[in-house]
Amino acid sequence: SVESQLGSHRGLHQSINEFRAKIERARADEGQFAGARGTYQGYLGKLDLQYAKLLNSSKARLRHLESLNAFVSAATKELMWLNDKEEEEVNCDWTERNTNMTSKKDNYSGLSSLENDLGKAREVSERMLRSHSERDVDLDRYKEKVQQLLERWQAIVLQIELRQRELEQLGKQLRYYRESYEWLICQKYAKQYIDAIKDFELQLVTYKAQVEPAASPVKKPKVQSASDNIIQEYVELRTKYSELTTLTSQYIKFITDTLRRLEEEERAAEKLKEEERRRLAEVESQLEKQRQLAEAHEKAKALAEKEARELRLNMQEEVTKREVVAVDAEQQKKTIQQALQQMKQNSEVEIKSKNKLIEEAE
Repeated sequence: SVESQLGSHRGLHQSINEFRAKIERARADEGQFAGARGTYQGYLGKLDLQYAKLLNSSKARLRHLESLNAFVSAATKELMWLNDKEEEEVNCDWTERNTNMTSKKDNYSGLSSLENDLGKAREVSERMLRSHSERDVDLDRYKEKVQQLLERWQAIVLQIELRQRELEQLGKQLRYYRESYEWLICQKYAKQYIDAIKDFELQLVTYKAQVEPAASPVKKPKVQSASDNIIQEYVELRTKYSELTTLTSQYIKFITDTLRRLEEEERAAEKLKEEERRRLAEVESQLEKQRQLAEAHEKAKALAEKEARELRLNMQEEVTKREVVAVDAEQQKKTIQQALQQMKQNSEVEIKSKNKLIEEAE
């Protein structure tokens, strides 16, 4: 992962910084190689150049890993948040009466604050780009990633606004259908009440038909009038049943449209997840490149340490050779001095002998 690579590279960077002390000790030992000072300084110059390249490369990689770690952490949090919201939306009970618009508005305000954070991240990216005179490829790539995230974020904000409007519309429709449902319940009980009244009226008419002929034959037309009332009630009930059938058809159409929209939203969510998986694959590819770069840094460090050891061995061999030469020169000097002393003594003896001969000749 990015965090593990960042931790390992920090340890590697610390060891590279500590290697500087070894170079300083080698520079302090320069006085011990007076005879091979030029060669020693040449080796030290090459070592300084290689160490400077290694240190700059390590610093750049550490900076890039820290930026990548921050970006991956932020992207992971955003993905977790989006997945939670997608799960919440998929598992949402659209038949629930309470649409909870207050929490939706609170979430939208949280999204606005996150949008501000993304704007700040883009400003930081632009400042980093201006602070580098050279064109950093990794920095450009991170800027492109941030731009893509901002574009995706704007699309999410538009989708959230659309969902909010849909929720408001659904709230209105739910209130309407709730009222319709209450009306249907009333109609249901009203129908039962009407059926009970109709049964009672039929019983009453039957009773009157059995009683009134004996008491007053003139009242027979009233039975016909009650029958007309029953027919009228049947017509009214038939009309109400037609209205109820129409409302039921509308409700079924609404449910069908809602299910179709939910299926489309699920497909859109699956598409977003596929895009996120592709982005994660790109991040994994970047991590693999960073790992290869770390291996290259390890090889460069090992090569620098090997050259430093070879330089120290060469210097020690050179010092040993020069010490041997110095000992030989000192021995030769002593031999020459002894020979000169002997010649001087011989010359003095010879001079004395010649002086003596001259004196005897005189």
